[in-house]
Amino acid sequence: MKNNPNNLERITELEKLATEVLTLKKQHRQRRPIVIEFCGSPKAGKTSCINSLNIFLKRNGFKTSVLTERASISPISDKHNPIFNVWTCTSAINEINEKMDKAQHGEDIDVIISDRGIFDAICWFK
Repeated sequence: MKNNPNNLERITELEKLATEVLTLKKQHRQRRPIVIEFCGSPKAGKTSCINSLNIFLKRNGFKTSVLTERASISPISDKHNPIFNVWTCTSAINEINEKMDKAQHGEDIDVIISDRGIFDAICWFK
């Protein structure tokens, strides 16, 4: 399946688009990274997709930063407690802010990839 000509054509198209996006980003948003968040159910494949995306972006010249998945490191053990989602959301915001600040002060970051961040925490509120 990996050597399927259709897959190779799609990868080539994606690489061309990645080059175009990187060029446009460098022209218009030099110090503001693009933020991509993955959200969804546990074990849905988010981390696997993030790893593949990260490899693809780096291979195409992007400087990336993958944020820590916040829910797995929360000090609040009761995942049904609304405070759990408040903590994961605000913690994700803090980490994004730190990366944005570093980017604005010279660290070379084109894309920030978030594994279950702000949107995910909001979706899990009951």
